[in-house]
Amino acid sequence: MPPETQRLKERITAAVNSHESELLRYACSLGADLDTARDAVQDAFLQLWHCGDGNYPQQTRAWLFTVTRNRITDFFRRSRRWQSMHPADLSSNPPDSPLETLLGKDREMELQSLIHNLPPREKELIKLKYSSGLSYQEISRITGLSVSNVGVILFTALKKMRHDAAPSPAQGKPL
Repeated sequence: MPPETQRLKERITAAVNSHESELLRYACSLGADLDTARDAVQDAFLQLWHCGDGNYPQQTRAWLFTVTRNRITDFFRRSRRWQSMHPADLSSNPPDSPLETLLGKDREMELQSLIHNLPPREKELIKLKYSSGLSYQEISRITGLSVSNVGVILFTALKKMRHDAAPSPAQGKPL
């Protein structure tokens, strides 16, 4: 095996080991079933292989999220059946996810319900930021939005969630 092919194989293997599970969670959070999510993620890694060592993307993680998102979008366009996202979509978060760490298990269902009520774009950005832990710059590259637009949309989504979570005087503290 030529040295450049071996180097590319090592880079791809490292990328799979580092990003496969988070890409699968992300694909499922977009409404894909597990088999479709696996196909989309596999296609993303296959496309990464086809880039070759000379054209390997510098921002590999963001690039993989973008390709996965595009594959899932293509799947839904082809099948013409957009599935609605349910509050259970976030249940695949690992036990030490930022959502569980910040809010605790007792409030996770309330949070999922609040996210479920957001418009699709806001829902996606919230999941990219807080479930996948991506930076504004990475989210910008994935979605094609400007970094400042990502910030504004996230701010607006969080503001809506805070408002919707505001308790009546008889209830406890809001999120």
